[in-house]
Amino acid sequence: MRTAEDDPLQVQQVRDVLDHLGDPFGQGNDDLARHPGTGGGVGAELCECEVDRVPVLEVGLNALSGLLDAGARLAAAKDMDPAVLLGWRLAPDMLPFTRQVQIAADLAKNGTARLAGITPPYFEDNETSLDQLKMRLARVVTFIQSVDRSR
Repeated sequence: MRTAEDDPLQVQQVRDVLDHLGDPFGQGNDDLARHPGTGGGVGAELCECEVDRVPVLEVGLNALSGLLDAGARLAAAKDMDPAVLLGWRLAPDMLPFTRQVQIAADLAKNGTARLAGITPPYFEDNETSLDQLKMRLARVVTFIQSVDRSR
């Protein structure tokens, strides 16, 4: 099995992606200041009354979606097929990028459902493009937002 370490061009492309992804939203840390308990800004202290309003999983999934957008922009700038990014691994023992996104989405979806005492929705692991991965993340965010947090 070939990995990024086997191909110097792929290693450089991975480095380019990582350099390019420094701030996928172009907002600096302003987003953190708007969400209590996420690391900074006014109201960063977390009290019991705010626990159900902390959008930690949503923030993480939206950031991951932003990274997918940044990867698509990089692929366009480098005139390469964006699907190439889906199989990348930064180390030989890592799962492909597609599977890592699927796992992140499943952890957020399943964890939210278990905390709410409900059955999580089932999503097949059949994404083959960056757009399909973004749709999966959006479906999970929609599910998280729909859960009754008073349970």
